Amino acid sequence: MSMKRSLLICAALMLLSSWVSANSSKARDTFTTLEHLELLILRHSARVGHVPSTAEGLAVVRHPDGSSVRSSLLKDAWYEPLVYRYPSAAADRIFDLYSKGPNQIDEQGRGDDVVAWEYRNYGSDQGFAMTAFLLVVLFDGPVLLAVMAISYWRRRLRRL
Repeated sequence: MSMKRSLLICAALMLLSSWVSANSSKARDTFTTLEHLELLILRHSARVGHVPSTAEGLAVVRHPDGSSVRSSLLKDAWYEPLVYRYPSAAADRIFDLYSKGPNQIDEQGRGDDVVAWEYRNYGSDQGFAMTAFLLVVLFDGPVLLAVMAISYWRRRLRRL
C-alpha cells in the first residue's frame, strides 16, 4: 500500500515539475523577446525622435535598417500579443512592455505577467524539482526502504 502511494506521489510530482518547467521555459523565452523588443523600441525612438504611442503600438517600430519587426516578435511564447503602453503607468519607466503570462490575464505587470523591466527568476523550476524529490525521500524514503528490505529477505528465505 505504501509503495503504491509513494509511486503515485512521485508520478504526481514529476508531472507537476514538468508543467512548471514548461511554463518557466516559456517565461524565459518571452523575457528574452521583451528585452530584444525593448531595445528596438529605444533605438527606433532615438531615430524618429519620439516613443510610439499606445495607439500607434508596436507595429510602427522598425529595425535600424528600416525593416519592420517580425510579427512573431510581437507575441509571447503562448502566442498572445504583447502589451505595450506609453506613457508608462509607473513614474520610473518610459513605457510598459509585458506579456500576460501563462494565465493570459492582464494583471498590469503583476501576478504571473512576464515584464521587460524586471527579471523575476524565470526558470527556478530546478529548485522545485529538487525540493519535491527531497520531500518524497524524507517522508516516504524510510517506508520504501523497509518495503524493499522485506521484499528482499522474503525472496532470500524462500530460496532456503
